[in-house]
Amino acid sequence: MAEETTASAEVLANDTGDLLNLMGGFRTSGVQVASQARPMRMAG
Repeated sequence: MAEETTASAEVLANDTGDLLNLMGGFRTSGVQVASQARPMRMAG
């Protein structure tokens, strides 16, 4: 049972790392897109 728990914890840690890397990629691409976008003018 301890081996199963350890294996689950390792899989969870790997999945968490993958998810954080994926989120970091979205943040990076979001910054690039935002910096390329034209500023919007407010109607007034």
